Amino acid sequence: MISLFGGCPSIAANKQITINVIDEKMKIESRNDKLPTAPAITYGECYNQPFVNWNGIIDYSKDYHQTEKAEFGIKNLITSELIELCKNKKYIVIYGHTKSGKVCFGKLLSEALGVKLIISDDYKYFGWKQNMYHIREIIKSTNEPLIVEGVQSGRLLRKGVEFNDFFADIVIHLEINQQSLSIAYQRDGEGYKLRHNKVFNFNKHILDNIFFKWYEMQKTYYPEKMPIIINANTSFIGF
Repeated sequence: MISLFGGCPSIAANKQITINVIDEKMKIESRNDKLPTAPAITYGECYNQPFVNWNGIIDYSKDYHQTEKAEFGIKNLITSELIELCKNKKYIVIYGHTKSGKVCFGKLLSEALGVKLIISDDYKYFGWKQNMYHIREIIKSTNEPLIVEGVQSGRLLRKGVEFNDFFADIVIHLEINQQSLSIAYQRDGEGYKLRHNKVFNFNKHILDNIFFKWYEMQKTYYPEKMPIIINANTSFIGF
């Protein structure tokens, strides 16, 4: 048995780009003529973008090859190859859908590296909006290496690009198939959340869109700071 755990850009500015929200419109404005300006979109449009097929879009690192499946536990994915790749990296961010095993993966990697882990759910009492800002303050308060995991990780990465003040060294993108995700929700007594595509819509149309928006912004404005991006599948059935 495997143990799984579990808006739109605000007004922000940095040295090179400005992101404004006026009358529910978002516009990325460049202060550098060499940088393109993205068209404005509404909050609704941001949250209802079609689901992105990651294959061929995200440039995943070829330095990590998943050779084990998570059917006997996520610990099988914390390989010596992964540990070596993550050594001496200051900031490691773990992104993934709900119930994809981010906390479990993060704890195991944290133990292997001897690096502190920030679990975003530990601060969910701040609310969806403020949670990420609290994590930013924790990061600013220390100079030690950190692993950050959770549904807030996409927002954290995006905000770092917006303000040009936080860039991960490694981003670990965890994927889980629908069959495994459904079983995980049932095991945790949260099967009711699967009704009316609530989980699907949150994962695909909110979390993934924020994550892809970060990737798009990072690639456009700070390609020289692009992290190593690793893809790992935590599905424990049907994979």
